Amino acid sequence: MPAFVRDLLGLAVGSRRDALEAAVLRLDGIGLGAAVQVLQHARVRLPGEFLGSSQPDSQSEPRGDSAGLAIWRDAIRETIRQLGPGESLNLQRCLAIGLLISPRSAAILTTTRSDAFANLLADVVADQTGLTTIADFSLRDQVAGGSGQLIEAAADYLTYRHSLEERILIRLGPLSSIVWIPPGGKITEVIGLTAGPGHELLDEIVRLGTRGRESADPGGRKAVQGRFLAELQSRWLELPFLGCPPPRRVPASLFGPGFIACCFEQARELGATLSDLLCTMTHFIAGCVADAIYRWLPPAQKSRRIFLAGDGCRNGFLWKRLSTYFPEHPLELVDAGGVPHQASLATAAGILAMLTLDGVSGNLPLLTGASGGRLVGRIIPGELRNWAACAQWMARQTADYFALTRAA
Repeated sequence: MPAFVRDLLGLAVGSRRDALEAAVLRLDGIGLGAAVQVLQHARVRLPGEFLGSSQPDSQSEPRGDSAGLAIWRDAIRETIRQLGPGESLNLQRCLAIGLLISPRSAAILTTTRSDAFANLLADVVADQTGLTTIADFSLRDQVAGGSGQLIEAAADYLTYRHSLEERILIRLGPLSSIVWIPPGGKITEVIGLTAGPGHELLDEIVRLGTRGRESADPGGRKAVQGRFLAELQSRWLELPFLGCPPPRRVPASLFGPGFIACCFEQARELGATLSDLLCTMTHFIAGCVADAIYRWLPPAQKSRRIFLAGDGCRNGFLWKRLSTYFPEHPLELVDAGGVPHQASLATAAGILAMLTLDGVSGNLPLLTGASGGRLVGRIIPGELRNWAACAQWMARQTADYFALTRAA
């Protein structure tokens, strides 16, 4: 391979903890000048017992006992097997792995348990593959005073930037976020913010409303049968958070158990059903995204394209509600931007790992509120030969830094 072309593997676990997604990336260039190509991708569903509970429970995290570790190891092996066909995957050719674990709401899942889960998976990945693994990207931004909630933004810039088109990426994850990339723009011109709640809020309403019998509303089938209650939505729109300019962060308790309990109480006062509550909440989520775009982003150019990513894309009713706000710009899956939607997070994970190895800040302080740019991620060394290759690569990329420092 040419000197600045290398392969990295991106792995990601979504907020629902139901699947492992992977992407093999070929990166041509260094840092923010790199061109990204997705060579292969795969998505492996995790068995229900991975959560260690027979009942749907938002407090559950994948098990860390021997049985849970065995399930995770099997998932990694199956992922490697699925990536093998075509241009056969050669792990020895991959420089490193980026592991991105989509966080669940801090109000629903305690930070301690979430961190333990991330640490466990990162070590297992490094052990199973022998590749240096970089994980926990958002933590360094949080330590620097940032929200850590838009840690994928730098990766999104590298993936979706275009010389002629204005592009907006909407991630419908546990929270809904927006990243705006101007045509031919620099990374310092990117605008991003957390718009409001995402699919996790809908999942929790279903779980509580069905007393744990169901954990989600596939496709929004329950919501589409309900009534939209404008009075209910108007109460939620009074949240001060929605008027805050970027950079802004979602407080841990804003859309947590207290907010959900209040929603159920308000719905009972209006004689609303579970479907009515889901319908109105779907309108609210879509409205938060649209309001953030119209309020905080520049006016639309003719070249504007809007891409959707995240687990919320599976909710057809939410997609339909969002579409009504942008009649002149049809919503598209990120596939149309060159990245398979089932590997969107994995692609971001690989790119964030690449930035760290290249000595380039992976967080964007203007979006997160951090005090400055940081090299993000916790590095778990792989087997000795791979770690030596990573160390050599990092030393080569940062050699000029020491020369410039001495000259200064």
